[in-house]
Amino acid sequence: MAVLSKQRIQNLVTAKSLTVPAGAQYAWLSAEAQDVMFQLDGSDPTATRGHRIRVAADLATVIDDEQGLRAIRVIEGAGGASLNVTYFGTA
Repeated sequence: MAVLSKQRIQNLVTAKSLTVPAGAQYAWLSAEAQDVMFQLDGSDPTATRGHRIRVAADLATVIDDEQGLRAIRVIEGAGGASLNVTYFGTA
C-alpha cells in the first residue's frame, strides 16, 4: 500500500464528498478544530446525524474499493471544522 494523495476539506457548512483518487482502497481521516460527522451510504450527514470523527481521534476507513470511498459524505459537527484525508492504495 502506498500513499496516493492527501486532501484538506474546509468550509464544511454543507455536506461534501471526498475527492478520491483512482486506485484508492482506504483512507485515514482526521478532524481539526471541531468534530466532523459522516455517512457511508452517500446520504448527507447533519451536525447531529451520522457517525462522528472527534477532534484528535483519527479514523481509518477500511473500504476495499474506490466506489465505497466515493460514497462518504462529511459535514462539520460545529462551526470551523476541517478534515484531513490521506488516501492509500495501488498506483
